[in-house]
Amino acid sequence: FPPNGPRFVYWVSEGHGDGRTYDLVADGRVHRTGAFLPGPVAFSDDGARWASMILEPGEPAGTIRAVRILVNGEDAGRFTDASAPAVSPDGRHIAYLAASGDGGRTLWVDGVAQTTFAAPGTPCARAAAAEASHPELPQHHVVRYLADDRLLVVTRDADGWGIYRDGTRLGVYPTSTFDRLGA
Repeated sequence: FPPNGPRFVYWVSEGHGDGRTYDLVADGRVHRTGAFLPGPVAFSDDGARWASMILEPGEPAGTIRAVRILVNGEDAGRFTDASAPAVSPDGRHIAYLAASGDGGRTLWVDGVAQTTFAAPGTPCARAAAAEASHPELPQHHVVRYLADDRLLVVTRDADGWGIYRDGTRLGVYPTSTFDRLGA
């Protein structure tokens, strides 16, 4: 449910085991996704806009081919890896991270690439990134809008894990608990 709106959005599943797929239902309308795994649904404060991500099934069964971003039930992007999307409180913006071809991550806002964070460059960060599971971005990388509409991003960058608010780096950590757990 959105924080202040009447919208009702949920996932339904069909099938069993590796053949199970998920579709999204929003306000009684079924959005066929063929998702292997559903992601969280993010809402604007009034519920007028919402976004989610899904993992597309690959071959062999049980593997992941791609991550798709959905905005109000429509495809907004397809990537080899992507984070769960965030919706600004006023609903004007949708943001998420997606893997770039060089091992870095790109911040996308409203379907436009904004900033690319370099692939990990330090020995600890490179080793942790190499051991990460796939897809990695939905599990550990964070994009969130703060109450004042500023954007918070936590992602791997050249020095390890960078924390950014509206593009300004607030801190960096060479490794994280995620890295030490081998997740």
